[in-house]
Amino acid sequence: MITIFRNMRKQLADENQFIKYSRYAIGEILLVVIGIVIALQINNWNEERKLTKEELTILNNLAENLISAAAQSKNQIEGEEQLINNLLNALNRDTARINDSVFKYLLWDFESDIPVMNSYADLKSTGRTALIKNKQIRESFTHLEISISHLENLVKDRLTVQQIRIDNIAHTEVNFVRLMSLQFPAIDLERENLNDYTVILDKPDIRNLIAIKLELTDGVLKYRKALLNQVNELDKLLKNEIEVLKQ
Repeated sequence: MITIFRNMRKQLADENQFIKYSRYAIGEILLVVIGIVIALQINNWNEERKLTKEELTILNNLAENLISAAAQSKNQIEGEEQLINNLLNALNRDTARINDSVFKYLLWDFESDIPVMNSYADLKSTGRTALIKNKQIRESFTHLEISISHLENLVKDRLTVQQIRIDNIAHTEVNFVRLMSLQFPAIDLERENLNDYTVILDKPDIRNLIAIKLELTDGVLKYRKALLNQVNELDKLLKNEIEVLKQ
């Protein structure tokens, strides 16, 4: 096409037809410009496809991380609920359900883990969060990070109270050797006193400490449930965005 324009331009120039020559010259320029514009559009389209593909990879990784975080949250919620049931049984003096194994758990243990969101943390550290075009998704992950941080603080607060106050029960109010025999059956219990939970669970100091642990655990449990809802809502948002990008 360009060769044809050049031949026509030469012919018109030779015939001294300036106006017609100018028109064909302009046409040739327009053709070149159109070619450049088309090339730029194709390049932009290819670049957009590349960015969309990269964004899809990021969103899929985040979605997998959310599935894992939801599973972690469910397991942790189950642990908190079991602990609360045991604490309530202790406060209700339900000695039929309280033995050395149960008391060791309600006294000593609690859920200390929190959901892990490594994918988004890695994305932030590499400065690639801008690749997520959906502003709502970016803001939701920021809010989720804040919520996880708050949950971590609640768990640490409970741990502090546990270490300062509640752990004291283990070495002043019960025969902890019997509790440890559950973990180490080789311990000789022949001369070890039995734990009388009818007496133990009637002591005001012990009851108050168990009640404090119940209060802290209930707060953690409620926040874990709220966090799980947050994770599930973000998961739905991600899945919708993934489907849109696939189209």
